[in-house]
Amino acid sequence: MSRLSDRDRATKETAESLQKVAKSLDLQRLTQLSLPEVEAVVDLVAKIIPAGNVPGMILSGLTRISGENVQPQKARQDINILFNEVSIFLEQIKYGAFFAGPAGIIWGYQNLLWLAGKDPESAFPEGIWQFYVDYALREDTARHANETHGFDTVLHQNKIRLSEVDRLTAWVMASVMALHPYYSLLTSEWYERTASWLLQEATNTTDIYANWEKQKPFTRDADGASYDYPAYRRLKFAQYLKPITDSMPHSRYTEWDNQLNELIANTLPAYQKQMSILAYLETSPFGETRVPISLKQARIGIIHNGSYFQLPVCEPGTSRPLDVRTARVQIAKIVSAPKGKFPSL
Repeated sequence: MSRLSDRDRATKETAESLQKVAKSLDLQRLTQLSLPEVEAVVDLVAKIIPAGNVPGMILSGLTRISGENVQPQKARQDINILFNEVSIFLEQIKYGAFFAGPAGIIWGYQNLLWLAGKDPESAFPEGIWQFYVDYALREDTARHANETHGFDTVLHQNKIRLSEVDRLTAWVMASVMALHPYYSLLTSEWYERTASWLLQEATNTTDIYANWEKQKPFTRDADGASYDYPAYRRLKFAQYLKPITDSMPHSRYTEWDNQLNELIANTLPAYQKQMSILAYLETSPFGETRVPISLKQARIGIIHNGSYFQLPVCEPGTSRPLDVRTARVQIAKIVSAPKGKFPSL
């Protein structure tokens, strides 16, 4: 049997399985697609996901879910199964032609959701593109790095020498103080970009955000002692925008302000959720799932002498930031512990 006929056979089997489910009373009741539309979707899915009766089994399972919503965990599980089955099939026949890959599998699963009368947004609450980025590119907000050049430069300029304990304590506390107002920092980042872009459209200019980036504060000056960093940054951004907005016609300003407030209500929460680093990763063969955690559950990892330690972000039993004295005591224990020994923190 040729490779082409192997693929045709798998495609035909997939289509027959899907057609069988599509003709069931449950599916006829759930889907809002017409019969010709159902047949067209079935044919396309069968060509993209040649996985025998597996797509039909998944479609059947979707029809048994009450309501229109599908849990994201269920969607990821189904997609993993589809990807695994297609991978096995392609390996068995050593199919050498173009294969759509993860994008095709995700597209096919979307169509299964539509056939079953389910809401795709419930299965992909952060959007299809974010799911694809996490799933196919295996990228997420947990992967980042911070440089220490500026920290050491300031120490050198001021002729300050820190012990290992104090240096590590400074970095732990910097992490603590970054995590606690992180949602506020995300708000600032989103607001600056969105407000600037809308203002550029309203004033027919192109440099509002670019000019802001040139003066965006990354530290607090003397006038910022009573603010945390996100609040100080919002203050400086408001001062930067004021001359621009004051020069706008009242009607144009009102239109800009209304558009901005509408976006704040409708899209900012999703951005904060998507970009949050308060999550851990559950791995699977074809991707990772970000599982949200609370700030109280967050930990700062320290690798020292080949051992791994975790410090809480909050003071024990509270939601307050970890106290610097508590942190320093625990870090001193870590640094002074013999290699291979784990001190009680």
